Amino acid sequence: MTTRDLRLDPRHGEPAVRNPTLADLRDMPAFAGCEVHPPGADLSPVLRGVRPGGGDVAADGDLLVVDGAPPPVPAAGAVGAVAREAPPPGYPVPV
Repeated sequence: MTTRDLRLDPRHGEPAVRNPTLADLRDMPAFAGCEVHPPGADLSPVLRGVRPGGGDVAADGDLLVVDGAPPPVPAAGAVGAVAREAPPPGYPVPV
């Protein structure tokens, strides 16, 4: 029996939580063999949500998920997209 208050014991604290980045997403086993366009894109933006493609508005930090090619212009606030087809040259967010 112990007299320590386990609620105050730092060993029982919750681990620090951070939102994933585009690089974390790229490194998932489900995306093995995928390409990032444009090559060398900055993958450090933090993801805050996932939004189905096709809309023209996204919250800051959203990741667009589309079946096929990404939309011609990504939704405002999107930091990246996951698509089955490569984007056109000069696409403004990593795909």
